[in-house]
Amino acid sequence: MVELATGAAKAEGDGKSSSFKRRVSQSKMEKLFLRLGRFFWYWGPVIGWASAIFYFSHQPTLPGPEDYWVNFVIKKILHIVEFGVLGWLVYRADIASRRDSCASLGVAFWASVLYAATDEVHQVFEPGREATLRDFLIDGVGIFLALVVIRNQPRHQILRGR
Repeated sequence: MVELATGAAKAEGDGKSSSFKRRVSQSKMEKLFLRLGRFFWYWGPVIGWASAIFYFSHQPTLPGPEDYWVNFVIKKILHIVEFGVLGWLVYRADIASRRDSCASLGVAFWASVLYAATDEVHQVFEPGREATLRDFLIDGVGIFLALVVIRNQPRHQILRGR
């Protein structure tokens, strides 16, 4: 009799145990999906923007005004803006995962500068394009200016994109 009662208790306990394990693993899965969702919410725009930069760098020529100087100025302003936005997006993604604003500024600056360097190297291999130190420096100016503006913003405004 004792064995039957003990066996029944074990079987009953196993049922609770497996139910508990299912709840725990479901909870772990939910946490995983939340983390993945959070990752893509913050890093997805970075990946998308970097992809857009890559796409435009891949084009042999980009349309622009006929006047050389107007075309030159517009394209250099676009360099500043595109890499400034990249710097902001990297900062926004990094600050979401850490509390140290200065460290996130450093990560954003160096990651964006590294991408600017690889963008110029990429252009070496594209027909009709050339890599120039001038463009790399202009990209760096855009990143720097964006991060200077960001440095003076409250953290919650940066994360919400305001």
